[in-house]
Amino acid sequence: MISSKKIKVTLLWALTIVTLSVQGQGLVISVNGIPAFPPITITEAGEDFNGTYNSVSGNQITVATHSFMHNLIGNFMWKVTVHKSDNNWDSSLGLETIRTGTGTRGSIFFNSITGGTNYQTITNLPADFFWGTGRWYDIPVAYRLNGVSVLLPADQYETTVIFTITDM
Repeated sequence: MISSKKIKVTLLWALTIVTLSVQGQGLVISVNGIPAFPPITITEAGEDFNGTYNSVSGNQITVATHSFMHNLIGNFMWKVTVHKSDNNWDSSLGLETIRTGTGTRGSIFFNSITGGTNYQTITNLPADFFWGTGRWYDIPVAYRLNGVSVLLPADQYETTVIFTITDM
């Protein structure tokens, strides 16, 4: 079973991420929270931007299944992949993501979560992000934006980040 979660990213000298909820038939992934980045400012004429910005808040991902017994016991395996779909995105901008914790286990047995603890570049091709077993609530995810420069043409840059959960 496959379920996807889309996040819309807009950069207008700041980055905003809007979350939407999508569910599949067997597994469910939900993403909550609105990531925020520190203000992108230049204080002196002739200076460039910092170039790299870590989100000061991120998203929380919840993984579950429609089966009450599977959620209770946790005897199901899954993986989460991540990729982006560019709407208006400059190739010199990079967007990365990281899992910053495990969240809260929601099953009695078989809870595990692995991977995603190093920054991973989000590309236009799906790549494994993290995987596990059992139900998990509020897995924290953060972002890092790089390539911001005064050489970047002024525009509203937008990409959609897509998290997909797959039954293993």
